[in-house]
Amino acid sequence: MGKAVSSYASTEGRQCKPFNPLLGETYEADYPDKGLRFFSEKVSHHPVVVACHCDGRGWKFWGDSNLRGKFWGRSIQLDPIGVLTLQFDDGEKFQWSKVTTSIYNIIIGKIYCDHYGTMHIKGSSQYSCKLKFKELSIIDRNPHQVNM
Repeated sequence: MGKAVSSYASTEGRQCKPFNPLLGETYEADYPDKGLRFFSEKVSHHPVVVACHCDGRGWKFWGDSNLRGKFWGRSIQLDPIGVLTLQFDDGEKFQWSKVTTSIYNIIIGKIYCDHYGTMHIKGSSQYSCKLKFKELSIIDRNPHQVNM
């Protein structure tokens, strides 16, 4: 659950365009002292699909990232397609999909984004959960809430 939610933490205050590699371009990171290896590649340009694989001590992570976008004039809505998988060496596997992301004020004003929707994390044995990412509201004093 922590991996699924923590991937959204770095978007707060980030107002730049995300990295968009060329078709076939790869990114590799190898930290043998930490027991971590990561590899990603852009495997399709239209639609944009980036696949990744990561090995750590006692676990593996893999998935692909594909988006269906809707332009609303002053904002854009990004609906993710694809499944992310985390598997531990004991065989336990968790799978989930990302939630919707909307980016506001893309033409004029301060750009900000919001993540909302329901994330279902399904375990291969008895564990699973449902997380609700609350949509931002003008009257809400507690933004960025995630509830189980």
